[in-house]
Amino acid sequence: MSDERVQFTGRDMTEAVAAARKHFGLRRQDLDIEIVEQPKVGPVDPGAARVTIAVRPREGVTPNFEAGDPVRQGGGGRRGDRADRRGDRGERRERGRGRHRDRDGDAAPPELPALLPPQDVTDPREILASLARGLIAGFDLALEVTEVVETPAGLRVKLDGEDVPLLLEENAEGLDALQYLANRILQKDGRLEGRVSIDAGGHREAAEARLVEKAKRLAQEVLETGRTRKMPPMGPYERRLVHLALAEIEGIRTFSTGSGYQRRLHIAPARKPKGDVSPTDDATPGGEASE
Repeated sequence: MSDERVQFTGRDMTEAVAAARKHFGLRRQDLDIEIVEQPKVGPVDPGAARVTIAVRPREGVTPNFEAGDPVRQGGGGRRGDRADRRGDRGERRERGRGRHRDRDGDAAPPELPALLPPQDVTDPREILASLARGLIAGFDLALEVTEVVETPAGLRVKLDGEDVPLLLEENAEGLDALQYLANRILQKDGRLEGRVSIDAGGHREAAEARLVEKAKRLAQEVLETGRTRKMPPMGPYERRLVHLALAEIEGIRTFSTGSGYQRRLHIAPARKPKGDVSPTDDATPGGEASE
């Protein structure tokens, strides 16, 4: 295998990798990707922010070039050298249709696993692991399910692998989006009760440990001063986590104010001091009753 890498450029990492995958005819996990340039902060002009990567197939993996690939013919690898060629979309579409029917010797694409197991499967861990694997395959991520564990706030599936950094970009927006999608799917399925969480590379576990530690420090301040302390705005999962962590500390109570993701958790003395107009607790030791 040649050690020569081909460069691809896109508006973001996803677009650059998509160009590389199309050029080599391979899945992301079959590519050896090196970031050449990745702006940390986008400029005012979005078109000026470009991500450049250098790519080659992994050791032992053979590219699956298609005849007429404009990148291969041109000898270049930059996305700018690869016009979308909207005029031949129909030809590419027909080629794609033929592939899944295995025409002209083209290999059929791999079948994606079902997101959820059959309805007769009732083990919550098995359901969650199956969903996680389905999402990983659907998004073509180089990740694997390492385990499903029980946390104080519910089930958690742990992921690890090469694409963990992708999920953690931009304050872990990808990880949060994957978790949100999983909960929506499970809510419609109806076999799992309560929320689940997804962690990647131990990121969420470490962040939650810091959150609980901060909450306990504020609780200690409340016990010492008798004054209410407020946590930053958090989602329902994080608020439930803090509620549970502080539930066994005598002398304090927790309640939330606000709405949506601007909802804030308050840590207050168990007995309201005179003049305290804080609202009635909206949480039980098991979580927030209003959500």
